[in-house]
Amino acid sequence: MNILMTFSSGLLGGSGGAEKVCITQANYFHRAGHEVTILTNDFINRHASVFFPLDEGIKLINIADECITDRVTQFSEWNNRIEGINPDVIVTSGLDDVDLITRLQTPRAKIINVCNGRPDYDYANIHTFHRSPEWVQRLKTLWYRVHGTNVFFESYKQFLPQDIKAEVRVIPNVVPTLRLSNKTKKRVLFLGSFGEGKNQLQLIKNFVRANRPDWELVLRGNWSSYTDKCLKYLTENNITNVKLLDPAKDIESEFLNASIFASTSLFEGFPLAVTESMSAGLPQISYASCSGSNELIKNTANGFLARNDDEFVFALKYLMDNKLERVRMGNNARESVQKYSEESVMTSWLDFINEVVNETNS
Repeated sequence: MNILMTFSSGLLGGSGGAEKVCITQANYFHRAGHEVTILTNDFINRHASVFFPLDEGIKLINIADECITDRVTQFSEWNNRIEGINPDVIVTSGLDDVDLITRLQTPRAKIINVCNGRPDYDYANIHTFHRSPEWVQRLKTLWYRVHGTNVFFESYKQFLPQDIKAEVRVIPNVVPTLRLSNKTKKRVLFLGSFGEGKNQLQLIKNFVRANRPDWELVLRGNWSSYTDKCLKYLTENNITNVKLLDPAKDIESEFLNASIFASTSLFEGFPLAVTESMSAGLPQISYASCSGSNELIKNTANGFLARNDDEFVFALKYLMDNKLERVRMGNNARESVQKYSEESVMTSWLDFINEVVNETNS
């Protein structure tokens, strides 16, 4: 099968979950014997390479290499490239991709959208997404242009627009099997790009309130203007046991050198940092209101789901002071994500793609 994958922007140099999912899928499809092309349009990072390892034999085409910045010309170029590739199926990485490839004309190939969050985060005016009513309506209509989409959990189906015609399949993300942390190092870890949605400043404040000066908090992720707020808080309060670092290439080592994974994210889809830290046997702390995390974490079994900041601080103290509980919850966390193996998840993806292509062609 000739599979075209699209990632409208941010793939080059991007170290987030959506970028990792795209590369993981591309590598698996290629190793399964399919022809795979990735099409992107990243002008700002056009000189960068992909952050995650990409198999040789996968074509990566960046339209922005030709310095096309005019939007109408970009739409036309997307269509021209798709016609030249002549794929059997197009696997998009979000509604922005769907907009790009259908704005001027609808491709002949079937479109399957990879939903990298809870579906309404892709079109609604919610949380940190500030969208005009007109843009919300336009994004909603894009759902009706796809032939198939995944959701991470059964409960996420209710957040799709009503009456969409697309085939919907529950398919989570791949969680690799990692080495097990011994949970002896006094380190709390969080991985994720710095921003309002990840809410790292609140994590810092909660950690400071826990008042365990022999422990450290390590935050790794792509920096932004939000990072300056965190740095200012650390400086003004003379906090020395919190480290803000760039993304890590070897995240397994980060997990092995930590004992707790804590997240103050306001929302998630299927958080890779959470699930991969669970694979390494780290107990979890998150908010009960955080989507995605509240599907994966079972309160007091493999971690804590805090209803407020006070409960979050309590959970930090409890796990910092109780190694046996860190081990118990961490082992439960590891066991709970074993069902998300690459073979299981990617076999579901290939089956789904084949069903959508064959059904709509019949």
